[in-house]
Amino acid sequence: MRPSDIIRAYIGHENANRFGHMMKYLANEKRAYKLVDDEELQSITKADHHEGICLLIRRRRPLLISEYIAQAANKEIDCVVGLAEVNNPHNIGSILRVCAFFGVDAVYTERGYSLESGAACRNAEGGSEHLEFVTGSPLDETIKAFSEAGYAIAATTGHSGTDLAQAEEIPTKLLLLLGSERDGLPKDVIENADLKLRIPGSGMVESLNVACAASVLLSNLFHYESEEEEAETEAHEETEAHEEAEAHVEAETHEKAEAETELEVDSSEASSDQEALAEGESKTQDGASQTGHRYDASEFSEEE
Repeated sequence: MRPSDIIRAYIGHENANRFGHMMKYLANEKRAYKLVDDEELQSITKADHHEGICLLIRRRRPLLISEYIAQAANKEIDCVVGLAEVNNPHNIGSILRVCAFFGVDAVYTERGYSLESGAACRNAEGGSEHLEFVTGSPLDETIKAFSEAGYAIAATTGHSGTDLAQAEEIPTKLLLLLGSERDGLPKDVIENADLKLRIPGSGMVESLNVACAASVLLSNLFHYESEEEEAETEAHEETEAHEEAEAHVEAETHEKAEAETELEVDSSEASSDQEALAEGESKTQDGASQTGHRYDASEFSEEE
């Protein structure tokens, strides 16, 4: 997504063909890359699951709260996920992946650098490249800024609140807050939130992993939006069907009018033919009458 931000690439020998296009790009841009064996790659990445490549890239500058709100001012639908004291990079990476999957626009955390750690990026599986990172303000100031900008504040809680399946009329502009597994969200944040959402469970365990909870929440919230979009699609299809039916009726009316016009022309021509025939018969009768009169006159003359 950001090839211009690549500083250096380490590529495993066995993946040279697979990443040939990248090596060609880096060579053309005069960027460094190095073919390494698996042992060296593990040493560089400090991980066994490196997929045969490691990229050293420039960090993105996160947006300030005010910058993001101004940028999103004209959006009718916008969901921002806020992380409060979620510090485990593996959880953060999984949340970023979930957010990208469900089409979340941005992720907020008070410490923006935690969103781009190596572990978080690996676990995000490229999802972080599709998200805006928002940071720079404490949680209470962030909540106030989004609320003043027209966003509803949704707090997640494991002990109280509305069951997710029963939540209705989810606002289309939303700041969804997730807390750490140990402490959750601060009590005052939950109390002052516009929505308090709870994921119901069996009770056998107290709560879900925060990344799993994010997946369940976003799946349900974006399902609500999908129903709205489906309703709009159905309305559009009904409108098209109605317009098509009207066009069909109009075409039939036009064809009927043309047929009636042709019938009138045919009737007029038939009438003209009948008048001509009647006129011809009249002339014949007149001729016959005159001829009969001469014969009578001749016969009368001979008798005399």
